[in-house]
Amino acid sequence: MSGGTTAVVRAKPAALADRLDPHHVLAASAATVLLLEAFRGSATVDTAPIWPILQATVAAAAFALAWRNQQRLRLGPIVAIGLGFHLAWITIHLGLGVQSDSDSVIAYPRAGDGLLSGHYPSSEYPPGAVLLFALDSLLSGGGDADRVSHAFVMVPFQVATVIGVWLLKTRWSPWFAAIVALWPLNAFFWSSSLTRRRLPRSSLESLLASGGAGHGQGRFRSGRGPEMVACARRGRFGRVAAGAA
Repeated sequence: MSGGTTAVVRAKPAALADRLDPHHVLAASAATVLLLEAFRGSATVDTAPIWPILQATVAAAAFALAWRNQQRLRLGPIVAIGLGFHLAWITIHLGLGVQSDSDSVIAYPRAGDGLLSGHYPSSEYPPGAVLLFALDSLLSGGGDADRVSHAFVMVPFQVATVIGVWLLKTRWSPWFAAIVALWPLNAFFWSSSLTRRRLPRSSLESLLASGGAGHGQGRFRSGRGPEMVACARRGRFGRVAAGAA
């Protein structure tokens, strides 16, 4: 094959990539990631790594194509796609019954309920976060609604972050805004750790004893799960866990 013919063959995929609307590419990527998330199922421990790998691969390919056309990116479509993506992610998790992590079971409702009861709680979180937890408790009204309030409350903050990155007005700001809006690991973390659900104490202890394997449980991977279970059974942590049961 001559040099000229080789150049033409190589130019065709590049020309096709340049003609693609980056918003269409990102939307298709988001839909595919959501489909993979639905196929992944509700388990949060000992799940197959193929699903997050496929999600990351699909998203990375879309971002690579968007990079070539980042001058065509617009804030409105990115916000719209990102908003739909995160709302759909929450809906999928609710439909599948995906479990939440321990912070959302213990720390968030404890701080929020404490503030609503008229005193500032002892919390490792800053005052702004405590106010947010109080809003969660106020909106949830208890019961099954505790499971979903925080996840939906976080969506406007996600949108605000995307807009904030865009407004930096640097050369690459639009592209980075798209990553913040649609990178699956972002939704993977905040939706899993911030979707609230009260667990039975036995489930919480099993989680701690296992070292918190699975997504959204990284803080328990140090191997100190058994010590934390013992602490939960005899101390303040245990009283909070018992109250969440």
